[in-house]
This record gives sequence, C-alpha cells and structure tokens, in this order.
Amino acid sequence: MRAGLLRDIISIRSPASTSRSTDGAPIVTQSTVLLNAWAQVDNKAGTEIYRDRNRWDVEETDFFIRYTTVSITPTMTVRYDSADYDIKAIIDLDNRHRELQIITKKVS
Repeated sequence: MRAGLLRDIISIRSPASTSRSTDGAPIVTQSTVLLNAWAQVDNKAGTEIYRDRNRWDVEETDFFIRYTTVSITPTMTVRYDSADYDIKAIIDLDNRHRELQIITKKVS
C-alpha cells in the first residue's frame, strides 16, 4: 500500500447502545471511537430506494486502511466527513495482514 494514497482520516466507532434505567427510562450510550486511521476512500455507487412512500439514498463506499490489531466487526460504524457508514464486510487483502478493505453502506 502506498502511503500517498491514504489522504483521509476516518474513525472506527463502537455501536451506540440503549439500556433502561431502574425506573424504565431509556438511556442512550454514545458510540466510542476505537481507532482513528488514515484511509483511501473509494466511492463505488449511489442508488435510490423507494419504500413506504419514502425515498432513501444509498451510497456504497470502500475504505482502505493499513492492517490494525484492533478487531473491527460489522456491528461497528465508520465516521468519515461527518457522516456515518454501516460496515458490511472487512477483507484482509491478500491475507498478508498489511491492508484492510472495509466495505460500507451509508443510508440517508
């Protein structure tokens, strides 16, 4: 991986969770930043979905980062350019522990 291609900073975040207090009121725990990393951003495709009389914009984006020992799972999110992306898959390119491809989908 060429370092010059890593031009953007992304953050990998743990999922936000909701729990209940003793009186039953919801308590929302904010997501926690697990990793900040330099990344190469590759915008793949954008489509529109019409469901229940609503229009949803769906954007598919791949992020390429250096391999990390932080365990990244599909339950986490990527924050890039003040937008959140749901992780769909994590691929260790060439199985050499040098580069990760994070396949994401942003629905707005």
